Amino acid sequence: MATQGAPCCDVRVTNYTIQFSQDDVQWTDYQEQCQKKYFSGNTDQNTVKLQTLVPPIVARFVRISVVDFNRKSSNANNYVGMRFELYGCSVRF
Repeated sequence: MATQGAPCCDVRVTNYTIQFSQDDVQWTDYQEQCQKKYFSGNTDQNTVKLQTLVPPIVARFVRISVVDFNRKSSNANNYVGMRFELYGCSVRF
């Protein structure tokens, strides 16, 4: 998985979690060592940050839940901005 902030301004996600599902009804938190995994996000809006999911997941749907993001204390229009790409392969059952 690769993430970046928004290209237009200093907006980025700094911490997030991932959930995945096969049917869009039952969702599973991504875990490492039986604990919900909190991913460190980006430190700027342009650098690509790569995350390897170990263990890998098999999913039809993936949900990214923002835990924290870069906030501008002087701007009341704070918003979340994130670009992401998922890498994977086809799986046959």
